Amino acid sequence: MCRYRVEPGYGARFPDAKIISLEPSKKNYETLLLNVNGFGNVIPLHAGLWKSMSQLRLVNCTTNGNSWEREWGFQVEEVSNWNETEAEFIMTGLTVEFLLRLFDLQSFDFAKIDIEGSEKELFTRSETNTLKWMESTSLFMVEVHDMMRAGAKAIVDGVFNKSGDNKFHMLKDYGMFQAWTNTRLIPTSS
Repeated sequence: MCRYRVEPGYGARFPDAKIISLEPSKKNYETLLLNVNGFGNVIPLHAGLWKSMSQLRLVNCTTNGNSWEREWGFQVEEVSNWNETEAEFIMTGLTVEFLLRLFDLQSFDFAKIDIEGSEKELFTRSETNTLKWMESTSLFMVEVHDMMRAGAKAIVDGVFNKSGDNKFHMLKDYGMFQAWTNTRLIPTSS
């Protein structure tokens, strides 16, 4: 049974689970509020998942030098200051550790990470981003956007395939999506 999950891209597949859904786009967040109205188990937040507690700004996406704007997938960047005309594009960047503390949770059963390239920052280990939350998360579904943020795939692969520790097992590689289990919480037979 799935009791707690973090999902920075909303989906209501487990009606008994507490779902924390993060949406960095103000317009999409307003739509999220309408979509989850009446679902007491869904906690919508106008925020982005990030490596540190920061201010983030929505930015136009680029791939291979081409820029485009779209409503279904936004990239974010960390900003230290911004002006009033950018206010609708600014949101708070939250860490997974902060979400666990905020909602008094010990772990997430399932983490669906589809954050348009920010997985590079989220999974980059640092003094302030220890990735300790991964030790208590049972199942991961990670969409890797290397074409949006170069190096994202190498960072994610490095965290999950850390040489010799066997902490994580890839259940399936769906191309852009990869499903991983925490082998200490969900034993696998390989």
